[in-house]
Amino acid sequence: MSHEPFVCHWALDDLAPGAIEFLRLRDGHAADEVEFIVEELGLRPGQLVLDVACGLGRHSVELAARGLRVVGIDLSPAFLREAAQALRVRGLPVSLIQADARLLPLKQCADAVISIWISALTEMPDDAQELRIVRSLAEALKPGGRLLLTTWNAFRAVQRELVTDLATMRTELRFRVKEHQGEIRRYVRPFFPSELALAFLCHGVRTDAIYGISDDNPWAQRQALSEEHAEYIFVGTKTGSAQHR
Repeated sequence: MSHEPFVCHWALDDLAPGAIEFLRLRDGHAADEVEFIVEELGLRPGQLVLDVACGLGRHSVELAARGLRVVGIDLSPAFLREAAQALRVRGLPVSLIQADARLLPLKQCADAVISIWISALTEMPDDAQELRIVRSLAEALKPGGRLLLTTWNAFRAVQRELVTDLATMRTELRFRVKEHQGEIRRYVRPFFPSELALAFLCHGVRTDAIYGISDDNPWAQRQALSEEHAEYIFVGTKTGSAQHR
């Protein structure tokens, strides 16, 4: 039996036509989202923020414009080039690093870690890889550091029968793009909030808040999560050492 190589979605984005244009659809929300992030996390000018899976840098740019020290991290060279151009246009000092979210090069140094619309967490092929990302994000924070990420809402996915494997909560999609030889396997994995809360607690991050996101729901409304929200915001604080290793 032949097996096609697994290609993570962030690598696929380099290959898929129109990927950058697709990501730009959310550019108009960046300023309002960053306003929420700064307020929710209590960020102050000069603090260090890691923007993991930063994509085209839309949040990195807005955070830097507010006087924060920002490091944008992504695995995609194409995305990082776009982010670098956006920063040059605004004349903002942001460090950009090509790295895997499972192996972040920075440890216990960040005042905050954000990961918005993170494909790294939601498109891993198995739980072990997802837990590596959780650990990596947690380990990048200093004690008292804040975490904010968004992910797909498992309540909605189950309600609408979007999950094809309830045992793993993972849906496998197979398709082809002309720039890639062979079949691409893409995994989509929504999360229940309790799953994330437990996973992060095991690495010393307590859950502070969870807010629902929908297309017509500005983050500032801070809506309680419901089955109708496609995504949600997870907010936490690094309290100290991990509970378990």
